[in-house]
Amino acid sequence: MRVEWIGDEAMINWTELGEWATAFMVVICGALTGHYAAEGMNAIQWAGAISAVLGSVTLAVGVRVWPARQKTQRARD
Repeated sequence: MRVEWIGDEAMINWTELGEWATAFMVVICGALTGHYAAEGMNAIQWAGAISAVLGSVTLAVGVRVWPARQKTQRARD
């Protein structure tokens, strides 16, 4: 499935959108963690920040590694 913008010039598929969205989430989580770390955080806030960054990285890796539906069906055949 492809999404079309302004004719055929700018097209993006759902896989590319997911990859870019998760990369953006990693950058935002890291930036927010760095910002609040510079202001000073206690141990509970550090634990939450670390889990947020690790969760976003895990999601980004999962989106890129997860096999596509067509690839798994071809492998089964």
